[in-house]
Amino acid sequence: MEMPHPEEFKTKTHPELVKTKLDKCDLCHQVKKTDFLFCNDCHHGSASKWTYDPKVKWTTQHAKAVTTNGVAGCLGKCHEQKFCVDCHTKLKPVPTSHKDAKWLRDKLTVTAYGSKAAVASGKHALAAGTAIDSCEVCHGAGGTGSKFCKGCHGMDMPHPDTFKKNHVSGSKTPKLCANCHTFKELCSDCHHKDAKNGVAWAKQHPKAIAAGGAAQCFEKCHEDKQFCVSCHTKLKAVPASHNAKNWTRDLALKKAAGHSTAYKAQTDSCDYCHGTGGVEAKFCKSCHVLPMPHPADFKDTHKADFAAKKLTRKSCENCHNQFFCDNCHHAGSVANQPWRTYHPNLVKKNGAEPCFKCHKPTFCSYCHVRLIH
Repeated sequence: MEMPHPEEFKTKTHPELVKTKLDKCDLCHQVKKTDFLFCNDCHHGSASKWTYDPKVKWTTQHAKAVTTNGVAGCLGKCHEQKFCVDCHTKLKPVPTSHKDAKWLRDKLTVTAYGSKAAVASGKHALAAGTAIDSCEVCHGAGGTGSKFCKGCHGMDMPHPDTFKKNHVSGSKTPKLCANCHTFKELCSDCHHKDAKNGVAWAKQHPKAIAAGGAAQCFEKCHEDKQFCVSCHTKLKAVPASHNAKNWTRDLALKKAAGHSTAYKAQTDSCDYCHGTGGVEAKFCKSCHVLPMPHPADFKDTHKADFAAKKLTRKSCENCHNQFFCDNCHHAGSVANQPWRTYHPNLVKKNGAEPCFKCHKPTFCSYCHVRLIH
C-alpha cells in the first residue's frame, strides 16, 4: 500500500483494507500480536474521547467510556445500534451502574409548592438527563416518553407544566407516584404547610396546628372539622399537649393551667373534640361548674355563693389548691406552707385581730380546743 498514508486513508481507505488485507496492516502495526492495541488506541481511545488502557479488556473498559462520553463515539462511526444490542442480548450483561442500590431511586424526591420543583435523585434519572441516547440503545428510542420508560413511570417525565392542576388523580394511584417519590407522605411536602421531609404528617401536624391553627386545613383539602374528629377518635389520639403535668391545673399561684392558655390562643381547636360554645359548652361546664373566666365581681360574690352552696371547695379545687385561697384570704401567707402550720408566726407578730375580719372569735377555739384535748 502507499506509504506514508494519504490524508483520506483514515476515513475512506483503511476500513475496507482492514476487512480484506489485515495481514498487511500487521506488518507495521503488529495488530494481532498486540491484541489490536494499535487499533484500540485510536478507535477505543482518542476517536471516542477516551484514554484507552491496554491492561483492561475493552468489554470491561467500554462501560466507563460510554458512561462518561455517551454512545455517540461508538454509533455511526464503527458500530450500528444492533451491534450493541446483539452483544448484550447474547451475553446478558447488565451495566454495573444498574446494580447500584441508588440506581432506581435515591434520597427523597420532594418539592416545595410554589417555590421549587422536585429534583431527580435516582441515578438512572441523572444518567438519562446526561446521555439519553445511551439508554435508547437497549430500551428503545423516544427518550423519557418511550414505551419502556412509561411502562414504569406511567406518565410523561418530567411532569408537564399542567401537572399541578391535574395530578389529583395521583391520590388514586399512590404506588405509581411511589416509583420516584419513595416517602409515602410526599403529598404533605406540598399540601401541608410546615411539613418536614422524612417525618410523617400524623406526627408533624400537631406542631403546625399549634403554631397556625387548624383553619388552614379546611381551605384546600379537608371539608370540615369532622375529618379531624373522626381520625382522632378512631386512633384514640390525644394531643401531646394534653399530657403535660400542668394541662388540667397549674398549682403555681400566678400561672394559668396549660389548657386555659391554649384555649385563649386557639379557641376553635378545642371546639373540634369538645364541642362549640366556648367556655359555656357542656364539656367545659361539666368540670368548671361555674362561669369561666370568673365574673368581674366574683371576688365580692363568691362568699355568698359558698354560703348558698352554689359553690363548694371541691369545685374550686378543680383549678386551685388551698394555697391559692390563703394567698388572698390570709395576708402574709407563704405559697409552700400550709396556713394551719404557718399562721402562728403571723398571729404572734400582728395579733389575732386580722383573723376576725372573716372569722368569729370562737372560730379559733374550734381547732385549738380540739387540739388541746
